[in-house]
Amino acid sequence: MAASDKAELISRRKPSGGMGNTGIRPRDAATLILVDLTGRSPRFLLGRRRSDLVFMPGRYVFPGGRSDPEDKLHPACKSLPKPLVERVLTRMTGHTSEARARALPITAIRETKEEAGITITDPTGLVLAARAITPPGPPRRYDTRFFIADAATAELPDDLANAGDGELEDLSWHDHDSVMAINTAEITRQIVHDTAERFSTGDPFDHLRPIPLYFYRHGAFFREMI
Repeated sequence: MAASDKAELISRRKPSGGMGNTGIRPRDAATLILVDLTGRSPRFLLGRRRSDLVFMPGRYVFPGGRSDPEDKLHPACKSLPKPLVERVLTRMTGHTSEARARALPITAIRETKEEAGITITDPTGLVLAARAITPPGPPRRYDTRFFIADAATAELPDDLANAGDGELEDLSWHDHDSVMAINTAEITRQIVHDTAERFSTGDPFDHLRPIPLYFYRHGAFFREMI
C-alpha cells in the first residue's frame, strides 16, 4: 500500500474555542458520504445541523455521529469485508480490536438511518475514504472515520429534505463547488475535495487506496496519507 509518511501542513490557524480540553480523548465516530453518481460529476448528501446543537451548530455536514456499544452487536458486523476492517484498523489508537473496527461502518449506517431516514441496503459496499480527529477546544472531540457509499445501494425517503429525526435540516445533494459555497467546516470542504478527486481517478471503491488522516498538532492543521 503506497502512502506518504510525511504529514502535510494545511493551516496554522488555531481551532476556535481555545485549547482548554487537550486532555479529552476523542471518541470513536463515523460518518457516511453518500454519493450520487448518476450525473456528470459526483454529488454528496449533506444536511444542516440545527442551530441549538452543541457540536457544529448551523453547519452543513454528512450524516454521522459517535459509535454506540450496540453497534458491535449488529448482525451486519460479521458480513463486512476483511479489507474494509483492516483499513479501519490502520493506525487505530487506544484499545485496538476487530470488534471496534467492525462497529464503525455500522455506526455510519445507523446514524444515516436516524438522521436522514436512509437505509443502506448493502453494508458490504462501504469503503473507508478519510479519517479526521477533532482538534482541542470545541466542547466535544471525535476520532471520525468517513465512509463512502453509492447512493444506488440506498433506499431514500420520498421527502428527503424533511426526513430523519430532525437533527439535520435541509438534507440535499451538493456537488463539489456547491459544498464550497455553503456553511461547512474546513474539514468537510477538505474531505469533499478529497472524495471528488478519488472519484476522478482509479477505482474509488478500492479498499487499498491510501486515505487522508487529518489532525491538529501544536495549533496547526495537518494532512497525512495512510
